[in-house]
Amino acid sequence: MQADQSPALVTLPFAANALRNVIPESSQTGVAAGAASLNDGFPPATMQPKTQGGVPPDGKDFNGILFLLSAVARWMQAGGSFAYDPAFKANPNLGGYPRGATVLRADLNGFWFNTTDNNTTNPDAKDGSARNWIALNADWNAASGPGAIQNRPTLAKVATTGQYSDLSGTPTAFIPPGALLPFMGSAVPVGYLLANGAAVSRQTYAALFAAIGTTYGAGNGSTTFNLPDTRGVCLRGLDNGRGLDPGRALGSYQADSYAWHGHGVSDPGHAHGVADPGHAHGVYDPGHGHGVGDPGHSHSMPAGGWVQSGTDNGGSCAVSPPNQYGAYNRAINNTNSNGTGIWIGASNANIGIYGSGTGIGIYGSGTGISIVAAGGAETRGKNLPANFIIAY
Repeated sequence: MQADQSPALVTLPFAANALRNVIPESSQTGVAAGAASLNDGFPPATMQPKTQGGVPPDGKDFNGILFLLSAVARWMQAGGSFAYDPAFKANPNLGGYPRGATVLRADLNGFWFNTTDNNTTNPDAKDGSARNWIALNADWNAASGPGAIQNRPTLAKVATTGQYSDLSGTPTAFIPPGALLPFMGSAVPVGYLLANGAAVSRQTYAALFAAIGTTYGAGNGSTTFNLPDTRGVCLRGLDNGRGLDPGRALGSYQADSYAWHGHGVSDPGHAHGVADPGHAHGVYDPGHGHGVGDPGHSHSMPAGGWVQSGTDNGGSCAVSPPNQYGAYNRAINNTNSNGTGIWIGASNANIGIYGSGTGIGIYGSGTGISIVAAGGAETRGKNLPANFIIAY
């Protein structure tokens, strides 16, 4: 077939405004003579001459049959689809929906695709009884509407539990329980809790409890557990053996700190005053002496021992023999110089000087050095606050 071979559209079912019978499914033999049914069609009596006991077919049955078929053709030609029908699937002539069947969702926002034969489960069921249905949206894609992704289920979940999920409901199909997300709004969306350290029910949030347990607190120890408390703190990746943040356990709190460092110092210089009261040393002298050695010495006399009378050169007086006149002359002899040869022996004085403290004092003096304090109440980088929410 080719696209240009499309038949004319049925704009109105056959006999839409005519007399017609509703064609029943079960046989009408023995109920209404000659009446048509889906089971018998026109019964054998309508195919016998009246002379042989036959019954003419009812024109209203013809109208009813053609109306039924043309109405379906008209609906399908208009692009219409059929929703899941409990009565249809329960009909013993059917045995359930066949594999590959597509039915309209009850909310008319998409389709269900059947993956098994004789499927009798309701894909729109909310009690977990649906099986083997895959959710499709109206245009057979994964998106519908700007900014919204709907009807995109977890296939394994649908196959086993019949449940489906979308972003307007619990987001377990997309985000696992325990996932932590920054959220810039104030109203926590459905499927999430504010990560504020609160104690919540272990039963109500069973999937989340299975994911994080009592890592962030055991609650009351039996029926509740604590959520992570992200208020006012930053998140940090667990070290896991890398060595940048060793010794940490999942869920452990770490206070703020800063790395070891030094500060440059400006020193204007300073001086110390000195006080010196003066001091003295005592001397101990046990006394000592010097030995003297004199080898002796002599002086020679000039002019045969005579000296001129009347001259006194500071020497000793010598008397010459009587002169020819029998008189004595007084004369002062002047002797020649001569070294004495006298020496003084060395001697250890044994003089001692007593020790004495100086008494000098140095006045204390401020250095003038100062390191200016700076900073706030914590160490932090530039930041933007957000609510952290955790999926359950």
